Amino acid sequence: MLKLRFLTFTNFGLFEQWYNEMAEKGWQFEKNYFSLIHKFKKADQTKSQYKISLAANEGYLTAFSKEELDDFELMAKDAGWNLLDRSFNMNIYRLDPGASQSLYNDDQDELKILRKGIKGELISMISNVFILLLLVFFSAGGFFSTDIFYSSYYILSFPAGILLFTFAIFSLIDHLVFKTRNKNVSQVADLKFSSFSFSRPYALILILSLALIFLAIFSFLISGSSMGNKRFIYLALIPIFVLGLTIFTVKKIKKTNLKTKEKIALLALAILGIFVFNSISSLTIFSSGGLGLKQYESVGAYDKLALRKSILTCCHYLYEAKDMDLTIEKTQVKNSDLGQVLFSRRLKEARNHPLDGDFVKDLTSDFSYEKTYRIREDDSYLILYNSIVLEVRGNIYDQEIQDQIKEFLEVQRWLGTNSKH
Repeated sequence: MLKLRFLTFTNFGLFEQWYNEMAEKGWQFEKNYFSLIHKFKKADQTKSQYKISLAANEGYLTAFSKEELDDFELMAKDAGWNLLDRSFNMNIYRLDPGASQSLYNDDQDELKILRKGIKGELISMISNVFILLLLVFFSAGGFFSTDIFYSSYYILSFPAGILLFTFAIFSLIDHLVFKTRNKNVSQVADLKFSSFSFSRPYALILILSLALIFLAIFSFLISGSSMGNKRFIYLALIPIFVLGLTIFTVKKIKKTNLKTKEKIALLALAILGIFVFNSISSLTIFSSGGLGLKQYESVGAYDKLALRKSILTCCHYLYEAKDMDLTIEKTQVKNSDLGQVLFSRRLKEARNHPLDGDFVKDLTSDFSYEKTYRIREDDSYLILYNSIVLEVRGNIYDQEIQDQIKEFLEVQRWLGTNSKH
């Protein structure tokens, strides 16, 4: 059985009680995944005692070796504390009957570790709040632009950013309140833990935000794959690889026996090397053919190219006429309301263009479509008809081109549909 709760410094005492209560119901704690998912196995109903002990905090340039962790685990086992799992700096134990209630000789030692951990968490959370605020700001730019019709990434990443930012704010407040409430506590048993961070909704906010981020990245990769752009996928995977390489490198450097100054120098050199690797890899992919060769398909008088689309979009194609000076970018969205949104956003982008904004002109009265605008100095036009938005580069006053446009807009089909209603 799996249960959702987020284990952190501000609520670990409530987790001890929860594990004990689950054991009395016949469910023994087995494993913890990412401090979020707690696995229980069916067992006989019994009064087990679980304890969560705080391990000494790792420093910014120091880390525990495997030998040190093994020695600590052996010491705990000799005291009747059986290690079940680890969660950051918290070790989860099941105690033998009659075992000591603490692995520390003095509560002050454990409280000192806790307060140091809380201080580190607060510094990290304040940084995260500002970083997430910037990410939300940038993703909002994509969410409220035409990008949401050409990539599902912003549709998913913007709410994910909002949820993650909300979680960061809640966590910051929770840790500040915990620190204030327990400022003068002298014994671990007297700590006042947070029922808010122990609640299921608190964990669900984090899980939902992480799930949306995963889906956003997955949709980003799929959009490139669907267009046959393998280089695009490789380019998107580089930051993930670089992040993993950075974490691995930092851990390895922290575990060395070098002096602090030497570690800082080696760490700076390693990060510089990773940055250079990232830059060279990206440039190599671009120089070897950009994001992939354009895969045109011959359709009648046109060469047709599939372009990126989102879950709001039915199709997105670029058509280049073989025998006439005409290029048409066709976007068909799910319904006419979305068509209005897409058209208005593309028109806004045209008006805000620093060079061509002054040439935007309403030509709707000259044509039978819902809306027609000139959007650049040259023969470039934006047309809306029902759920279809066309960007046309060519002389739309030419009768032959008008006939072509009507075919792309599927005018007869829409007229037939409307007449039936």
